[in-house]
Amino acid sequence: MKIGFIVGRTDEEYFDSDNLHQYTPKKYLIDGKYLMVDVAIAITVKIKYPELKVDIILPNEVSVSRLKKNYVNFPIGYDIINANLEDPYIRKFSNRKGIKKLENIFKNKSCNIFPPYEHLNFIWNKDKYINHMIHRKIPITPSIILNNTNKSQLQKIIDKKWKKFIIKPIGATSKEGFELFNDRSLTNNKIIEYFDKHNHYNKFIVQEYISGFTKYGEIRIYWINNEYSYAVNTRDIGSEYNMVVNPVKDINRLNICKDIGTKVINSIPKIKINGHFVKPVMNRTDFTCCLNNSKISTYKYYLNEIEHQDAGTFTNIPFHDEIKYPIVPILADTFVKKAYELKGLGF
Repeated sequence: MKIGFIVGRTDEEYFDSDNLHQYTPKKYLIDGKYLMVDVAIAITVKIKYPELKVDIILPNEVSVSRLKKNYVNFPIGYDIINANLEDPYIRKFSNRKGIKKLENIFKNKSCNIFPPYEHLNFIWNKDKYINHMIHRKIPITPSIILNNTNKSQLQKIIDKKWKKFIIKPIGATSKEGFELFNDRSLTNNKIIEYFDKHNHYNKFIVQEYISGFTKYGEIRIYWINNEYSYAVNTRDIGSEYNMVVNPVKDINRLNICKDIGTKVINSIPKIKINGHFVKPVMNRTDFTCCLNNSKISTYKYYLNEIEHQDAGTFTNIPFHDEIKYPIVPILADTFVKKAYELKGLGF
C-alpha cells in the first residue's frame, strides 16, 4: 500500500534525539537543514513500516495525477489555508484562481484525501462550526460574522457596545489578520484600513476582547480517533517562539475543558466512507477563560477554535520539560492504522 503525506510546514521544527535528520532527504528540510514536525511524521512511518510505500509530497508537487497514485493522502502540512496565507508561497496555488485550483484537487474524490473535503471545510470555516456548536449548546463567546464591510455591517459592532474587540478573517490561521481594536476605532478609519488590507478574505469574525486570553492563554486538547490524548496550556508571549507551552496542572480546569471538548468532538459532522462512520486521525479543541470577562476562578471556559490534523496543530515548540508526550511516533502509528482501516472499507 502506498500512503501519501502532503507536507509543507515552515514554522514548527521537530526537536528530539532520534536522529531523524540523517534519514531525511535534504529537499524536505527547510533551508536544507531544519526538520519540521510534518516531515518527521512521514519519515517515521517510512522507517518504522518498511512494508509500506511512503510518498512525501511537497506543496509544489501536489497534483491530481500525483495524488491518484496513492491509496490515501493525508494533508498534514499544506492545504487551502496555507495557500491563502502563502505559507509557503506556491506560484500555481497563489491568487484566487490558484487557490480554487487547489480546492478542486481537495474536492476531487479520486485524489483520495483523508479527511475528505467536507470535514476539512467545516473546520476551516469558523462561522460554520460556531453556528453549529451554538445550536448544540456549546459555550462560545458572542460573535459577529461580517459577510461584507459596509456601514450596516459595522453597525452590528457598534450595537454591542464592546470597549475592546478583536477581528480575524475567516479562513486565516494562527495570528494571521488577528487585530485588537477599541471602541474609538469605530469613529475613525482604523477598521476601514483593516478591511482594505485584508480584502482578499470574504468573511470576518468579530468578538469581544477576552482579557483571559492574554493573561492565561488557552488550554489545547488533542483528540486522536475522537479520544482524549493530551492537553497543554499555551500562551502567546511574542518571543522568538511566540508562545510558551506548559502542562495543565489544575485537574478541575482540565476536566471542565475535557467535558466541553467531548461534546464538541461528538458534535462535529461524522465522516462516512462506503456506509461506515470513520473517525478523523486527530482534531484539536482550544478553550479560553472566561466568558463575559469573568474572573478565572469562575472556570467559565468556552470553545475558541477547532483545528484538524495539519501539523500546525501539534504545538511541538518548545515543550515544557514536564511534557514528554511523543506526538510524532504516536501520530505516525495512528496514520498507518487509519490507512489500513480505510483500505478495509474500500476507500
